[in-house]
This record gives sequence, C-alpha cells and structure tokens, in this order.
Amino acid sequence: MAKFLKGPGKGLSLLAFETSKKSRIMKKKMRISALSKKLKGDLRDLGSLVVSTHLAGSEDFFADDEIKALISRIEENQREIERMREAIERISRAKKVFKDARSVLPPSMFTDGDVQAQEGRGKPKSRLNPFRRRAKNNLN
Repeated sequence: MAKFLKGPGKGLSLLAFETSKKSRIMKKKMRISALSKKLKGDLRDLGSLVVSTHLAGSEDFFADDEIKALISRIEENQREIERMREAIERISRAKKVFKDARSVLPPSMFTDGDVQAQEGRGKPKSRLNPFRRRAKNNLN
C-alpha cells in the first residue's frame, strides 16, 4: 500500500515540475521574440541613418552619436537573445530528482523495505480502528 501511494505523489510532482519548466521556456521564447522584433527595427533604423548620412556627403558614419547609440542597442539585444537561448537550453536539460526515503531517514528505521514504528510511540493497532465492535461487557 505504501508503494502505491508514493507513485501518484511522484507523478504529480513530476507533472508540476515539467509544467513549470515548459512555462519558463515559453516565457523566454516570448522574450526572444520581442527582442528580435526590436533588433530588426534597430537594424532598419541603422540602415536608414547610414544611407541618410551617406547621402548628406559624410563618409564618417561612426562619428554620429545616434548611430553609436543604435549599434550599442543592437549589440545589447543580441547578447540578451544569446543569454535567453542559453537559459532555455539549461532549463530543458533540467531533471526532477526525487529523494529516496532511505537517503533521508536513518537505516535503523527500515526493515525489509518498510518503515518500522518506533517503540513507545503510537497506540496499539487494535485501538486505531474507530469502527471495531466492542464487547458487550467492555463499555469503554
């Protein structure tokens, strides 16, 4: 009976863990999507600035502060996207580890794979069942 009750607990725990893992991965993917959209916009703006600077007759594109700011934003977004992808890889490799009762409790607590009751604790088994029939002469 004890082995049967341990199974669903582990199953539910594993289900909760996997659900949490999928949720975190999806949040990271949504963040990557948003950063990619910003990155494309910044690249488009950078191209427009470079073309307008070139048409104005200037060949020194990197002297413009606006272009420098866009380049630094593009680099930061690329680094952030890479960090998110690495985080997704770490999360997807994560495994749920269940602690065995034998590793947590002292060995003196176990006999033949079952947990042994300690002496002096608890009630005798006959008193634990509230539905047992009482003898007519015993009114306790």
